[in-house]
Amino acid sequence: MKPNRFRDLRVVRAASAALLVAGALAACGGGSSIGINVPGPVACLSTQSGGIGFALGFCQGTATGVFQPVSAAVRITPGVVAFPSQDGYTLELVFPAALQAQQPLDDVIPFTQLNQPVQDIRSVAGALRGQWYEDPLNADPVPPYVALGDFHRAWNRLDDPATAKPTLALGHAGFGLWQKYPQASFGEHYLGAWFAPRGATNNANWPAGPVARLYRGVVVGMVAPDGSAGAALTEPRRFSAPIEIEVDGTGRIVAGQIGTMTTSVTSGSGVVVTSTLPFGPIALSLADGVLNGTLDGALSTAVSGTTNSVAGDYEAGYFAPDGQNGAEMAGRMRFTSGSGLIGIGAFGAAFVP
Repeated sequence: MKPNRFRDLRVVRAASAALLVAGALAACGGGSSIGINVPGPVACLSTQSGGIGFALGFCQGTATGVFQPVSAAVRITPGVVAFPSQDGYTLELVFPAALQAQQPLDDVIPFTQLNQPVQDIRSVAGALRGQWYEDPLNADPVPPYVALGDFHRAWNRLDDPATAKPTLALGHAGFGLWQKYPQASFGEHYLGAWFAPRGATNNANWPAGPVARLYRGVVVGMVAPDGSAGAALTEPRRFSAPIEIEVDGTGRIVAGQIGTMTTSVTSGSGVVVTSTLPFGPIALSLADGVLNGTLDGALSTAVSGTTNSVAGDYEAGYFAPDGQNGAEMAGRMRFTSGSGLIGIGAFGAAFVP
């Protein structure tokens, strides 16, 4: 991967925030003239030791999210019934050593049909509905707990999955989100993106042919404020968006576009409220990668140097049965923005004949 693809935006926003703090201290003489110290928000372990990863740590007290290099591996055991899903999952989380040394965070969590909440709103990300699992499962989320969402079958959030046709239905790839609240409070948590084969084996070979191929699907993810002044949000929100990917005759991604990102948040009255992020269409660049291996490339917007600018990167792979190279594609992404938001996401797409 190439983390410098989106490092510059983070440096600029961090520098701006530092200047604002310095200016505020200078304006009041560097402290109180009568010796009263007003404590600031308490920092969290989740925002320490940040690194480049496809996960975020978020601290509610400081309204700050940072990238965290958390490894998230998912194993899927496909079930027979599509809805309610009878799939089984195992999520294995490995945290940075600096965090693990201060608090036990590494985990291996199994999920089954018994871990699916009754409340449909908990399975919503932006404009879409997927399949959601929590351990332990309660009538309402009670930390500490771990959650996993899979959107390989995704519906319009207003539709009834029991009767409506899904917006996306993949048979060979799973993708989605995970969350971990490690303490008995909502004060801090970790969240990330994942993708994996639906089953013990997978044909990851790139498709080859005389003509280009087109894939269409969806992205789901989470955005969070980066702690800088003027960030567009004060808390994390899930999002969804359409995605279209172009592949050349060798199987390499040559271009792609992520459409309007719709966010969702559940109000205090239990109503899902949606809005759109201030990003224009996000472009996927030409991908690097060794034949039949992981593809990786950059994310960017056409409008640079404004609050709508986005920079980041992605990785992806192919998923198919034997003899059908390139039937599906799935991957994950991470990005920063000039509007004070950072984000992670996972995507899945099917070949369009």
